[in-house]
Amino acid sequence: IYAKEDDLIVSAVEKNQPRIVTIFTATQDITSTPIASGFVVSRDGVIATDLRGISAELGLRESYKVLLNGKVYIATPMKSDAMGKSSVALLRISETKETDVFDAVAFGRQVDPKVAQTVIVVGGEAGSNVQRGILSRFHYQNPDATSTPKIISTIDTGFKILSENAGALVVNLDGQAIGIVVTNNNGTGYTIFPASRIIELISTISAEATKTSAVDEKKKVSASAP
Repeated sequence: IYAKEDDLIVSAVEKNQPRIVTIFTATQDITSTPIASGFVVSRDGVIATDLRGISAELGLRESYKVLLNGKVYIATPMKSDAMGKSSVALLRISETKETDVFDAVAFGRQVDPKVAQTVIVVGGEAGSNVQRGILSRFHYQNPDATSTPKIISTIDTGFKILSENAGALVVNLDGQAIGIVVTNNNGTGYTIFPASRIIELISTISAEATKTSAVDEKKKVSASAP
C-alpha cells in the first residue's frame, strides 16, 4: 500500500512540475530569491499565485518576471473587483505568440476534499519544493448554513507549510489541483485556498472581460456611426 501511494505521489509531482512558476519583481534578477511561487491555470498563460506574497511590500505591481520551464516571461496582474476580495492573484503572461500554448493544471471533477486526505504541495523553481501531508481542518464562509451547501473558504493542514511555498500548487494523489497555498489572514503562516474558488474567480474575471469588451465594441460602433 505504501509503495503504491509513493508511486502516486511521484507521478503527481512529475506531472505538475512543468506547470509551476517562480515569480520575481520586474527589477529582480532571476538568480535571487523569488517573492512567490505560482502555477499555470489556463493554456493562454494565466497564473495563480498568493496575493499577499506578491504585494506584501509595495503593493500590487504593474508587472512581474515569471520563470517557467527555464524561460523568463513578463506577466501582468488581471484587474477585477473580485480579486480584491480574494487571497489569490491572477497574472497573465504578456507578449506571447499565437503559437504559445502553456501546460495548465488539471482541476478535474470538483469534489470537496476531506479531512485526513493526503495532499502534495508543489512549489519553488520547476516544482522543486515538495511537501506531503494531510488536510486537518476546514473553514467555511457560511458555517451556520442549514439550507444551502457550506462553502469552503480555507483549509488547514496537519503540517507546517514552508514560506518558500507561498503560492504553491496543492494536488491530490491523482495530480489534480485542490487548491493553492496562500498567506493566512493574520499573516503569520499559510493555509490552502480551495480550487473551487480559484475556478470561480477565473470565471468572474472572464465574464467581466467579456462584458468590458462588448461595451468597448459598442462605443466604437457608436463613434463611427454617421
